[in-house]
Amino acid sequence: MKRFALLAIVALSLSGCYQQLEVVDLDGFSNVEITLRGMKSDMQVEVYNPNFMSVEIVDADVVLKMGEVEAGDVTLVERVKLAAGDTAVVNLKVATRKGALGQVFKRGSMLFSADGVIVGKAWGMKMEIPVHHEQDLSE
Repeated sequence: MKRFALLAIVALSLSGCYQQLEVVDLDGFSNVEITLRGMKSDMQVEVYNPNFMSVEIVDADVVLKMGEVEAGDVTLVERVKLAAGDTAVVNLKVATRKGALGQVFKRGSMLFSADGVIVGKAWGMKMEIPVHHEQDLSE
């Protein structure tokens, strides 16, 4: 029981010292491939960790949209260990869902956006980093 109480106190004190992770740079959709099967792309986000503890980036909950229509997903390529006080590049894969590219041709617009969060974890705490990017791929 004492061990649980001590663990709870440590976890609560750490959560009070936690600072939000920051997006330093977001490299838009790159290596774009548009075929009859859909659109694929890469995306890189540089993240800064101002905390005294390291954080592991474990997931991406980001949706690819064309206008207001959900058209695809943005997924984490691999987990990234983000050291305390350091920056790291998080690599993401972008892909449209089956049939979504047909909406592009109907609308005549190639304006894509990626909205959501990159998820990190440290000492059992979940941290979310908001991500937003909008890019016209017809240019």
